Amino acid sequence: MPEHDGSGDPVKAAHSLGIDIVSQYWEEVTPELVEEAHEFGMKVIPWTINYEEDMKAMYEMGVDGVITDRPWALKEYLDSVGEKLPPEVTLDLPYHLEPDHLELPEEKAEGGMDSAY
Repeated sequence: MPEHDGSGDPVKAAHSLGIDIVSQYWEEVTPELVEEAHEFGMKVIPWTINYEEDMKAMYEMGVDGVITDRPWALKEYLDSVGEKLPPEVTLDLPYHLEPDHLELPEEKAEGGMDSAY
């Protein structure tokens, strides 16, 4: 396995290891990071984007996907900007479908703790 270049650049380090996706906390994603990753043929999939204003920022930067605790909110946002989405698939899975997982606080948690509600 090749060693990373040690530059402190997460995209270059990931690329030097043969990794094809950069997945960072959304507040660390910049237009420059997205551009650099795309120049290397890598995808950018940040986490945890739960609020429309943050979804919009990531969308405008050109990320390739997002990780969210609120997929219904992401779908609403993507519908609002006219993004064509694949057809919905209904699955009968118990994980995260209980009533206590359907409601998230409206306020943002600090430091990426949205997913730890």
